[in-house]
Amino acid sequence: MSRFPTSLTPRGAITQKSMQILAVAALDEMVTSLVKASRLKLSPRFLDWIADEATPLVEQSVEHFFRNDRFVASLHAGDPKIAISLWVRHWVCPRITAGFEQLAPHVAEFSESIPAALTTEPPRPAPAATPRYRFPRQLQSIVPAPAACH
Repeated sequence: MSRFPTSLTPRGAITQKSMQILAVAALDEMVTSLVKASRLKLSPRFLDWIADEATPLVEQSVEHFFRNDRFVASLHAGDPKIAISLWVRHWVCPRITAGFEQLAPHVAEFSESIPAALTTEPPRPAPAATPRYRFPRQLQSIVPAPAACH
């Protein structure tokens, strides 16, 4: 279950503070995924780095990029939780790979994908649009019915 806050501001308004909160939550989700993937074999140095460097990095990155119209537009393009999570991975994963070699294979596994905890409901399939042709009444008796599919 995702620990992302479900509602930060009224009517889903995107503010710098709400995105900073979501960014830190996304970082937390990413670290949880790394802990699971590494089977709890993480160095205390990594966890210290997350607290001392990665958390301020994502907060400062949101603050810096929030002035950029393209960044803000990316948050409005879909679910802002997914967008900010992808941004957090973009900012943090290269640094994890560079500083913590033992985590590089685990980072590579999920750094390009949508976070599992954030995936939205799968789309519902559209009803089949099979064209229906109605034979004229006089021909209905001579045209065989379509065979049932198994």
